[in-house]
Amino acid sequence: MRLSTLMRPIRSLGARFSGALPASELIPSPVPELVFDPEQAALDAELSPASIMSKTPEQLEKLVTPLSRAEITTRYGEDRWLHNYMLSIWENVNGRTRLSAYPWNMTLGITSTCNAKCTFCSVPVRRSRHPALENDLDAIPHLELLLSYSRLLLITGGEPTIHPRFGRMLRRLREILDPRAYVTLITHGHRLHRFEEELSEVNINFVISLNAATAATHHSLMKLGEDAFPKIVDSIRWARSKGRIVDISCVVVRENLAEIPDLLRLAEELGAHGVYLRTLIPGDYYAVMFPNPEDFKSLPAWSHPDIAYWQDRAREAIAATTVEVYGDPDQWSVPLHSAELPANTDRATLVASVRNDPPIALTKGDPLPAGSTHDNWRQPVANPYGRMAPFACSYPWYALKILDPSQRIYPCSFMHQIMGHDDVGLHGAPDFMELWNSPAMIHLRETLQHGPLLPECITCPSQMGGQGQCQSDKQAAESA
Repeated sequence: MRLSTLMRPIRSLGARFSGALPASELIPSPVPELVFDPEQAALDAELSPASIMSKTPEQLEKLVTPLSRAEITTRYGEDRWLHNYMLSIWENVNGRTRLSAYPWNMTLGITSTCNAKCTFCSVPVRRSRHPALENDLDAIPHLELLLSYSRLLLITGGEPTIHPRFGRMLRRLREILDPRAYVTLITHGHRLHRFEEELSEVNINFVISLNAATAATHHSLMKLGEDAFPKIVDSIRWARSKGRIVDISCVVVRENLAEIPDLLRLAEELGAHGVYLRTLIPGDYYAVMFPNPEDFKSLPAWSHPDIAYWQDRAREAIAATTVEVYGDPDQWSVPLHSAELPANTDRATLVASVRNDPPIALTKGDPLPAGSTHDNWRQPVANPYGRMAPFACSYPWYALKILDPSQRIYPCSFMHQIMGHDDVGLHGAPDFMELWNSPAMIHLRETLQHGPLLPECITCPSQMGGQGQCQSDKQAAESA
């Protein structure tokens, strides 16, 4: 082939740019008109990173509904932390039971002992030291990875400030956590003044367990000393002076029932963000704490002779306060608990099971083998709230709790083990996703969607009404 033949296309291109072609052919093609879509523009604004941080997960659930998994990745894939957060919400909305997103709502118990002696709490029964007290955060499997994805982190105990390296742990958390994480410390508040320097360096907020509105009732319930109440109130004022969010938690029992209106007024005076009004936590440890079951009947709010009157006064105070209140007075009159020994259980065995620290959990949530006695402690439960699937609980999609020395995963505060399955322990697998998508966790997600609900879900005291969102989820998300 001649060189002149090979050059023809190049010459032709040169002729086009030299003006050899008719002028009509040099007019550029019209640019397609861009059509402004106001709905898409509004959605883009709502899903911008800055806007996301001001929204609750419940609000984001509605926004991600029309998106695909690929769109989530396209929008947020360059931001590891934000992509995980939004993908988790998308997987929940779309009913996925096998997840690819890591949990972002984490509760970390750093000690299982406490210097208070609350009559309504299981911690005083177990006074041994937490084995993890001798570990750093980095020594617990998967923990640094999980913390790095946290949107909400709740540090609890026992009493966290008893940890011998509490101040150092705060500084380590600052290194691991994404700066957008919202961190809360649950504490009785009596030792906060000892850590004002370290707490000032870390962006941390507080939930103060203030179970009374007067010093006398506070000491009677918590046994921290008659001078503890004013010190705790002073620590709340200090935290507010630092711009920290403070919530107050109160377990409503017979002895403090009449002080609930005054507690709400005190919370408003102190500038508290919100108040949790909790009920007793389900558990068989009441049989250990109250050898005579009749003695237990003086503890719950439902045993008060004027329970209906004080429920009404509490409703009035809730309606009048400007503080957010998380709790339902209707639940206070439901007799869910007792101190009776479970059937086929002797007292010595039960005492040992409650008082002794559980061993490190090495299992990964597999189904129990035939003949296993792992579930023998369970008792039939009624359905006092008339609950059924689908049940609005996002915990098995968003959250995990590490609360005791076994370093097992609690699906929520009221479920330490999923019925029909082994414990899910952080030591159970080298890949966390093998635990997060274990048969136990997938089973729990499926029962919430399709039923039948597990016993702990039927009686969970943290649900608002019969089918509503978990109070802890809702409050923490709104605070953040």
